[in-house]
Amino acid sequence: VVNDFSVVREMILAGDGIGLLPTYDCRAEVESGRLVRVLPDWHARADLIHLVYPWQRFVPPKLRAFIDIAAEELKGWLAP
Repeated sequence: VVNDFSVVREMILAGDGIGLLPTYDCRAEVESGRLVRVLPDWHARADLIHLVYPWQRFVPPKLRAFIDIAAEELKGWLAP
């Protein structure tokens, strides 16, 4: 298990298996034929986004403000 798209892409290109990548991260490889979409009818959930930060007893005001703004902005972006 890896959590870095560049590592996933390099492992796929090395022939180590299949993986899930965002379109923007592998467009050039797909267009050049280096990568092939193997499950064209399957799509990952587009409405699942995580804001991840280290646990802290008290969230700093700048981080809290960012989380609040991001949540509000993404709510409109993800709305059906």
